[in-house]
Amino acid sequence: TQDQEAQADPKIEPSPEQNEESSEQNEESKITYAFEAEDVGTLKKKVTITVTRQRINEKPDEMFGELGQSAQVPGFRTGHAPRRLVEKRFGKEVSHDVRNALVGESLGDVMEKADFKTLGEPDIDLDTIELPESGDMSYSFEVEVAPEFELPELSGISVEKRAGEVTDENIDQYMTELCAN
Repeated sequence: TQDQEAQADPKIEPSPEQNEESSEQNEESKITYAFEAEDVGTLKKKVTITVTRQRINEKPDEMFGELGQSAQVPGFRTGHAPRRLVEKRFGKEVSHDVRNALVGESLGDVMEKADFKTLGEPDIDLDTIELPESGDMSYSFEVEVAPEFELPELSGISVEKRAGEVTDENIDQYMTELCAN
């Protein structure tokens, strides 16, 4: 899919980490989002973002770690409940938060990497995005982009500057127009 990303829109280039095929685990672990953009109109692009399984697995750990420090579970002091009880009690809510957080951070990261200039916010329906049990999570959205065009050479164009004089008649005429309105 990395080749598709580069071919879909010539302005979007994969990051150097995506171009390098390294056998080192550290290099592979840095790639958490892949994206592909295609034109769907003159001023619209359809962007498909894929969040890797590794990142999906890491995010609940982060969320439960934060929640575990402040969770109130009956029979335990605040922040001292066992993790499995916190997961059981808040699992459904955290899965929605994980999905929303993954969409938010991947969207921000991809929009920063992408070279097109958006007009407005992307139209994302979070209810249609599901956090998969296995495999990567993919979602798509459309976004309006600014038109791209090249300006002609402006250095050879001559412009005449008219010298304007302000007379008492001009001032009187302007004042009467202001009073009439």
